[in-house]
Amino acid sequence: MEDLTRPATHIYRLLKWGRTLARHGALRGIERNPNTPAPVRRLVPWGVFGFVLCVASGSLFVGGLWANIAVHPYDVLIVNRFLQTKLIFIGLAGLNLLVFNLTGVSRAVDQIGPGEDAPPMAKAIAAASLFLWFGVIYVGRLIVWGNLSI
Repeated sequence: MEDLTRPATHIYRLLKWGRTLARHGALRGIERNPNTPAPVRRLVPWGVFGFVLCVASGSLFVGGLWANIAVHPYDVLIVNRFLQTKLIFIGLAGLNLLVFNLTGVSRAVDQIGPGEDAPPMAKAIAAASLFLWFGVIYVGRLIVWGNLSI
């Protein structure tokens, strides 16, 4: 089953990352128009779907360990520091998104015109988001090197 879910997961993850990098790069000042064009905004539901698909396939992977090696998934969550770090990064990225939307920074960013600079808070949130999501990917690659023999 992993061979079927992996390509789909990566395709949807790329859709999500394309929008994320475009938006965050604009907020950091790489590009001068941080407003997301309408065609890119239509990809947001696909990004959400891709995230849900990643969570589902990751849960199946951790849950399926029991079938391949004699380790209960709960034990993996307790022992594997890389998996714990990845889950913390995902949680912090979610909190970062809440801060972006609930503090009014997203509305301020939507009102920025071409050539105008993004507010410092938007830049800080964009930098934190990029750091956290790159951390999720990096630490996710290290999960297999965690201690699975309990």
